[in-house]
Amino acid sequence: MKFSADWWSWLRTCGLLCVALPVCALAGCAEDCTHSLGPAFFSPNGQWSATSKSSLCGGKVLALGSHRTEVVLARSKSNYLPLSAGILSAEGLNDGDVQIHWLSNYQLELTVPNHTDFSALMASYNGIDISVRFLPPDIDERRRWVTFRHAQEEWNDQMVEWDRRRQGNPATAGPPPKAPVWDQNFR
Repeated sequence: MKFSADWWSWLRTCGLLCVALPVCALAGCAEDCTHSLGPAFFSPNGQWSATSKSSLCGGKVLALGSHRTEVVLARSKSNYLPLSAGILSAEGLNDGDVQIHWLSNYQLELTVPNHTDFSALMASYNGIDISVRFLPPDIDERRRWVTFRHAQEEWNDQMVEWDRRRQGNPATAGPPPKAPVWDQNFR
């Protein structure tokens, strides 16, 4: 009796699943999330609404998690086709950190802390201009924060390269790169 390649593929897949599923369950592959939805803020003409949504997720065993806040802009008139888009996405904001304010029917202002890290930010959506105001309104502080976050990203890249060299030949890897440290004088 001769087995086909499909049989062996199926058997290998079953074996991998038998190993992967228990490991995934133990390691917390499925995130445990808590979601909260803020109030809807309607444009003066009532055609659009802006709402903040927060998701706080954590891994069970590895303690890897995320805290994401989004602002969603949606058309609120029932006689129009539904439109919506995530206009802001940021990590680590608390529930009250994002303030939403309509300046006019087609101008929306979002207020966030000066040390906000954006994953996504739209300048406009479907004729609505979106602006961001930082609190406290300190341009130099915001510049220092963005420079610091870029330095952290560069350090992460350097650490990956250093670790690759260390695994290849520990004698030539040298000392690890120094991590940037935030303080008020960071330039």
